[in-house]
Amino acid sequence: VNVKGEKNILEESVRKGVKRHIFISTVATQTPKPNAYRDSKLEAEEEIKKFGNTHHLDWIILRYANVLGSQTWDQPFKVIFPFLRIGIPKIPTDSKTSPFYFVTIETVLDATMAAIEAKPNQMITVLDGKITIGEYLSIMEKVHHVRVSFLPSKPVRLLAKYFGIYFPFLEGMSVGLEFMAHPPAFENKTMKRELHIETRNFQKWMKRYFPKEQV
Repeated sequence: VNVKGEKNILEESVRKGVKRHIFISTVATQTPKPNAYRDSKLEAEEEIKKFGNTHHLDWIILRYANVLGSQTWDQPFKVIFPFLRIGIPKIPTDSKTSPFYFVTIETVLDATMAAIEAKPNQMITVLDGKITIGEYLSIMEKVHHVRVSFLPSKPVRLLAKYFGIYFPFLEGMSVGLEFMAHPPAFENKTMKRELHIETRNFQKWMKRYFPKEQV
């Protein structure tokens, strides 16, 4: 989907006389360790640049941070252990002080629409702001009524090392935890300058959409 599907869309865009191609990418492209999601998005980005230069097609690549408000946030998934049930929000990690970069659906929509008229042939990281993972998890606990939301990343890395060949999802989970525990520094000055998008305040956004919760 990320690579071959994107090539199909690029080719069809040229056939239909489309003037601008906007690709929805992700800040996960900055993940330090290779993984299928990161690598396929990076490959698609490179295909867009080469195709645009060859066929004179304007392009914009929007790298979104973690989107708040999508359906995946409605219910935390559960991990069941014998005699113990732990509810875990989307980003489990043992690094409570690391920054968590986020973007709201409103900003995603605004940025995508603004990209239609922005200066072409550029890559823009789109985010609203950041909080610490500890603060984020505490809020998600209240929103989802989860009593415990802690899953150490070191045991997950060990599981991925020894059992990843049998359970491939462990490798993906391990990479995700590593990324959230030690995220690279993102900046969105380009977003503000080129798209003229105002950043959202996380606390105000949560109170608006979860007014009954004490966040």
